[in-house]
Amino acid sequence: MLILETLSTNRDLKEKIKEAEEMLRDIKYEDLPSYEIGYNNAIIKELNIKKEELLEYMKNKNNS
Repeated sequence: MLILETLSTNRDLKEKIKEAEEMLRDIKYEDLPSYEIGYNNAIIKELNIKKEELLEYMKNKNNS
């Protein structure tokens, strides 16, 4: 966004930049495919961590 602002200063684009900024602010990021992919990857990562913790717990329990 900073590059657009810099380029807009001498090209009469101030209003266009404001419109673009407002549009970006109003986007429902939850509806974007990339948001869903990132969310799903975070869940998978969290589940893998929990799985590793469970396996470690079971290993320690069996050794005691």
